[in-house]
Amino acid sequence: MAEHYGRVTANSGLRARNKPSVSAGSLTTLPSGYVVSIDCKIDGEDVDGNNIWYFTDYGWLSARYVANVGDPPDSCGPIGFEPYSGQALTGLNARSGPGTSHAVTRVLAKGDSFIVDCKRVGETILGNEYWYRTEDGDWVSAAWVYDFSSFPGDC
Repeated sequence: MAEHYGRVTANSGLRARNKPSVSAGSLTTLPSGYVVSIDCKIDGEDVDGNNIWYFTDYGWLSARYVANVGDPPDSCGPIGFEPYSGQALTGLNARSGPGTSHAVTRVLAKGDSFIVDCKRVGETILGNEYWYRTEDGDWVSAAWVYDFSSFPGDC
């Protein structure tokens, strides 16, 4: 995998987050001018017109406040990176496709953990339109999933 780096441009430093969102928990603050190794990028919450977030050893950084040093990183994906994990908030039907009209393939118990390959838009459940494809190939509504290690890429 190629090495990618970025320089923090925020004058007061940049908070690394546990998810690609400014409302997510802050893990640490990197000082202005700090050069950080970037693993990959994904689309996340928009920050001043930029919705790209970089995954680093410190957590997620908004690309709005990181200047690439050399080539920009590749998109994040399930291959070559730590797996994305989730946990069922309640008893959860896994399905053959991203919606309740698809057949139930198995039932996850409340608290069951699983690996997620990717996400896509499907039937909206409790205001959440995303569905996650598990490593077993079935689908679960993101509305009933808790504690992702990070957000998976699009399918």
